[in-house]
Amino acid sequence: FSNMLIVFLFLMPILTMRLFSEEYKQGTDRLLLTAPVSVWEIVFGKFLAAVSVLLVALACTLPWIVIVAIFGTPAWASILGCYIAVLCAAAVFVAMGMFLSSLTESQLIAAVLSFALFLGLYVADMLSYSLDSSSLPGMLLSWLSIFTRYDSFMSGQFSFGNLIYFLSLTGLFLYLTARVLERRRL
Repeated sequence: FSNMLIVFLFLMPILTMRLFSEEYKQGTDRLLLTAPVSVWEIVFGKFLAAVSVLLVALACTLPWIVIVAIFGTPAWASILGCYIAVLCAAAVFVAMGMFLSSLTESQLIAAVLSFALFLGLYVADMLSYSLDSSSLPGMLLSWLSIFTRYDSFMSGQFSFGNLIYFLSLTGLFLYLTARVLERRRL
C-alpha cells in the first residue's frame, strides 16, 4: 500500500482520460447533457463508476488479508487505515482526472494533463521534504501535500483533519467538473 500513490500516478490518467473527453469527441455529450438528469447526477455517476473500478481492483487484495489472518495476527487498525488511505487518495485522483477530462475533447491531452498534475503534486511533496519544515514554503507544501496526509493514514494515525482534507479536495474537483458541464449545457 505504501507505493500505491506511485501506481495511481500512472493508472489514474489512463482510467479517467475517457470519462468526458470521449463523450465530447463522439458527440454523445449532447445526449448526456439533454437527458432528464441533473449535472450533479452525471458527475456523481461517472465518479462512482471510476471509483467502483478501483474498488474491484482493491477487492483483489482481500485474500491476502485472509491469509495473514489465518497464519498470523494482523494489525487491524493499520490495515483499515491503509484501505481508508487508498480509498481517499483514489477519490481525489479520480476527481482531479475527471475534471481535467471535462476540459478537453482529446483523451491524450486529458491523460497528459492528469499525469502532469499528479507528477507535479509528487514533485511538490518531494520538495517539501527538502525544505525546512519551519519555513513558510516548507509548511505550506507539507500542509497541501496529498502524499503526506496519505502517509499519516498508512502509519495508522487516523485524523479527521486528513479525512476532511481528502473529502474537501474531492468535493472541490467534483464541483469544478459540474461547473464545466453546466457551462457546456448552456
